[in-house]
Amino acid sequence: MESAELKDERPRVTAIQQMNHAFWQSAVLHAAYQLDLFTKLANGPLNGAQLAEVCQGNPRGVDVLATACVALGLLEKEEGRYRNSPLADTYLVKGKPEYQGNAIAHAIDLWRPWGRLGEVVRTGQPAPRRTVDPSLAEEVHRHFILAMHANASTRARFLVQALDLTGKRQLLDVGGGPGTYSIALCRANPGLKAIIMDLAPTLPIAREIVADAGLLDRISLRQGDFTKDSYGEENDVVLLSAVLHQEEPASCQAMICRSFESMVPGGLVIVQDTLLNDERTGPIGPALFALNMLINTQGGGAYTAAEIGGWMHNAGFHDITTKALPGQNSLVIGVK
Repeated sequence: MESAELKDERPRVTAIQQMNHAFWQSAVLHAAYQLDLFTKLANGPLNGAQLAEVCQGNPRGVDVLATACVALGLLEKEEGRYRNSPLADTYLVKGKPEYQGNAIAHAIDLWRPWGRLGEVVRTGQPAPRRTVDPSLAEEVHRHFILAMHANASTRARFLVQALDLTGKRQLLDVGGGPGTYSIALCRANPGLKAIIMDLAPTLPIAREIVADAGLLDRISLRQGDFTKDSYGEENDVVLLSAVLHQEEPASCQAMICRSFESMVPGGLVIVQDTLLNDERTGPIGPALFALNMLINTQGGGAYTAAEIGGWMHNAGFHDITTKALPGQNSLVIGVK
């Protein structure tokens, strides 16, 4: 008997189903991270019972989770034993240069607030902040800053390639977090020194990262609130990377004005962010990120290059240009 090939005639319904269950995949990744499963496999393959033992998990539960990890391409299985896929070995093993564990931990911290999106949209108010045990607050903040460092580390080379900072001497990295971009730009421009401006809890983490890079002699740390404190003076470059999206438009305008006031003539203001298109119809990454800001901030969002360019023009900048970077980020640059 010939077998007839069955064809799915419901592609549109399937797309809805995939959206509806998309969180299942992230839940698998999060659970595997919490069990430290990938690091446990870094020394070689293990069968299900062995993996459950080293992860201190239920044998059935670990085996079912590992099967899902194989299906997602995170693990491979041969002769009853699991091993890391090249993807997991590169990004999910503690101690590897491109380890993404802190970014995963930060996503886990966002899990419950995102579950309240419907309530946030109805009320227009951000999700209530999760009550964090004071003993864990520092760890949660560290996850966030190190997640920023992991993300920025993969993007820093694109920023360096896109910018000509020849002759520039002083960079202010506003809300610079871990200082990843300051490090990359100072390495690429030997005559450049940088100042990382951020809140007190962030600066010790930034100091660790700058010290590891061997750049404490060229990168200094300044405690400050970028929404109200002065940006100093004699800046040749002010970098506003991933900070405008935290703020409402009026605050963004004020930050760009502070940048202008702090600069020498010919100085550059550089905004790096994930931008919506001018029609505000996408792309999907910035559109979803705007929801993340709706959930987690009082007035933040994703903006367009035209909006940011308008704020620069209002502050007095000219020769305003936009550059798309690989991935989801773009630059908007103005000259004083």
